[in-house]
Amino acid sequence: MSSFKPKDIDYIPRYTYNDYVKWEGRWELIEGMAYAMVPSPTIGHQLIGKNILIQLVELQGGMMSFNLDECRIDFDFGQIW
Repeated sequence: MSSFKPKDIDYIPRYTYNDYVKWEGRWELIEGMAYAMVPSPTIGHQLIGKNILIQLVELQGGMMSFNLDECRIDFDFGQIW
């Protein structure tokens, strides 16, 4: 009985550091696999996010809670703003 092997698995390219140094743009090379890096957010994008957060906190009366799986985080922004 033969084991199942997808045909395209042999065509996944593997790269070396010598390949990496020739590339343009921002890339990561992890165990021979190339990953395009996401650009950092612009200052304008971060300011918009900050303004949205401020409005959400004000709607909550200066308090905001986040539930991250089993961890609850409470912030009291009333003392900051």
